[in-house]
Amino acid sequence: MIVGYDNKGLKLAWGDICTFNIHDVEYEGMIDYDEEYFAYTFEMKDDKFPSVVMSKADYNSIEKIVGVWSTSPGNDDYDFYRELAKNQ
Repeated sequence: MIVGYDNKGLKLAWGDICTFNIHDVEYEGMIDYDEEYFAYTFEMKDDKFPSVVMSKADYNSIEKIVGVWSTSPGNDDYDFYRELAKNQ
């Protein structure tokens, strides 16, 4: 399912890991859908700031890094996101 497009015109879907800005601060997160709020979110590694509704991000700053499904266990920095995706 296509969620939208990043700042370079790449399609964004559930499970895509992206960078994005909120009030000029850069973050990284994986796109997810929150059924409670009926909204797309970015799930993040930060324990104090673990999730943010996608509409809070500056849309022109969203840049896709990689789809979680195309990452390789043990060979990259995306283990957190793979585990998160497996548990959903």
